[in-house]
Amino acid sequence: MAKQRPKAVQESNERDSVRNLRTVMDNQEGSVLEDGGEWASIEMTGSDLPDDRYIVSAARNAHRLASHCGESFSAACGPDGRQAASRLFHDERLTVQGLLHGHFLKTAERCQQHKVVIVADDTSAYNYTTHRVLMGLGNIGDRVGAKGLFGHAALAMTPGRLPLGLLDLQLWAREADEHGKAKNRRQRRFEEKESVKWLRSLQSVEKYLPKDQEAYIVTDRESDIFAYIAAPRRITTHLIVRACQPRNVEVVTEYGQDAEEVKGKLFDVRADAPEVSTLEVTVGRKPGQKERKARVSVRATEVYLLPPVHLQEGESSAKQKVTVIWAIEKDPPANVGPDEVVDWTLLSTDDLGQIPEERGAKACTLLYYYSLRWEIERLHYTLKSGCNVEKLQIEPLSALMNALAFYHMVAWRVLRLTHLDRQAPDTPVETEFSPDEVAALSGLARKPVKTVAQAMPIIAKLAGHEAYRSGPLPGVKRIWLGRGRPFTGSWLLTALVRRLPLLSTVLAAIDRQGAVAVPLFGPL
Repeated sequence: MAKQRPKAVQESNERDSVRNLRTVMDNQEGSVLEDGGEWASIEMTGSDLPDDRYIVSAARNAHRLASHCGESFSAACGPDGRQAASRLFHDERLTVQGLLHGHFLKTAERCQQHKVVIVADDTSAYNYTTHRVLMGLGNIGDRVGAKGLFGHAALAMTPGRLPLGLLDLQLWAREADEHGKAKNRRQRRFEEKESVKWLRSLQSVEKYLPKDQEAYIVTDRESDIFAYIAAPRRITTHLIVRACQPRNVEVVTEYGQDAEEVKGKLFDVRADAPEVSTLEVTVGRKPGQKERKARVSVRATEVYLLPPVHLQEGESSAKQKVTVIWAIEKDPPANVGPDEVVDWTLLSTDDLGQIPEERGAKACTLLYYYSLRWEIERLHYTLKSGCNVEKLQIEPLSALMNALAFYHMVAWRVLRLTHLDRQAPDTPVETEFSPDEVAALSGLARKPVKTVAQAMPIIAKLAGHEAYRSGPLPGVKRIWLGRGRPFTGSWLLTALVRRLPLLSTVLAAIDRQGAVAVPLFGPL
């Protein structure tokens, strides 16, 4: 029988283990690639920063923010990170485009690995009304007194919904004299309007993507602008715009052969278009309405969009050939209101082809591509609810814009991790987590964790997600809550604390008294 060590010796060894663990965590705080932060270093490399030395601290802060999503900026970055970020964001030489230039380049590299990529464009307002000392904010929305910023982002993704990164970000505050100018919009040039954001985003996408990269840019009804649809673009770049304007159109019949001046209104022409396919789609649940199945009729035809009457000098007057796709629900349930019925009218610059059997399949593919626009809404949700960007207390305005741009890259990282579980479940866990994190996950699972699919349920469980056989996979909220640990090194602490029975008892007792909140994986 082995000789048992004296109790005093065991306690001394445990204290030494904790002391050594603290030393490891302190060393990690100063490391560039701490806790699996290689991704952040890769994204920041190539950024156009005022000083290359900023890249080290920026990469460290990006990873800390992604790993502690939901905490305040100062708490997530720590004292050293907060000071480094402040120096970077307040540097007058820094621009939003320069800060994200490296990330844009890496996004383009990831896009090249796929034959087709989808780019979702959308605008979101960021409310900073409570930041009363901040000068330069503009009006947002129609509510009197609401102040903030607008952001327009372009998120690239695979047809399987895996976010690849951003290809454009524009941030601005509306000038005070801009309020009320919408009524005079027909007398202003496209380049003088806020709507020029769609054109600038298109130009940025083509700037970063290679010339032979096929891309579909999907946008909502706000982008139904003739000047945007008529803007020059590559043959490999296609637009998918949700229609909202009752435009004058010239009908194209027999799959590309021009008709004799058959003209009409867009929404009248779509009703006469032939049915090319039918679909059964799932309509997600909403407040007061359960998830349901809907049978959808798909109609499609080609038309020429005629230029608007109020065409400004210098704008294209050439008619634009587009494909009109109308998806309308057949026999909706009686308890479904008019606004809840599936009813999409899309304009696409891509052609359906002339083979009747293939036209239906192509129309359904374009409908599916448009449905991927929802992912940029999830990006904005992650920014506002996960990263809490509207609670940032940073000034002046230029520094706040730089911080908000930085958070866009962080939000993409969090959203990407969620989709890896769905689209690439066999991704090796080592590519997303540090060795210490993998050890902690394996300890909790009581078996080796080798893939992202095995890791995600463990992380989501920390945020209250209970997995069951027929249940959905954890969403982005559960992932950011599960990863948002209060201090760096907590995963390593949990992995080792299982081997320290005395320390486990002490920490559990302290936690029960509410004296300190120690983030731990599972029971001690």
